[in-house]
Amino acid sequence: MAHPVVELVAYNAAWYRRHWKALVIGFVVFMIVVIVMMILLVAHIMKSSEPYTRAMALARADVRVLIALGQPIEEGFMPTGNIEVHGSSGSADLQISLHGPDARGNLWVTAHRQQGEWTLDNVTFQSDLVPKTNLLKPH
Repeated sequence: MAHPVVELVAYNAAWYRRHWKALVIGFVVFMIVVIVMMILLVAHIMKSSEPYTRAMALARADVRVLIALGQPIEEGFMPTGNIEVHGSSGSADLQISLHGPDARGNLWVTAHRQQGEWTLDNVTFQSDLVPKTNLLKPH
């Protein structure tokens, strides 16, 4: 009669040989879920940042954007760019896809943060119907 530990190891090895495909599929599914969760987290963090929310409020209130895209104005799923914060200072450089019932456009945002306060440096909108327009300048 074999030792109980040897029998247990032999049973586990046989179990892994029989179920290796399910383990690989489970691992792949787990990794896909982790990656999707990370993407959703990054999108949420960027969309809740002050430069993003202020730029979107500015775009939704600007007549030039409303005329070009129509209403309602919706943002794309994932903004691109980066936001860096180091204590009370930082910078943001974002590109936000916009679309409305009439057209699509892009919003480019640059901002800096000093002493904890964000300042929008540039908010530029462009669509097929509107050339690049700085929304911070009055029309």
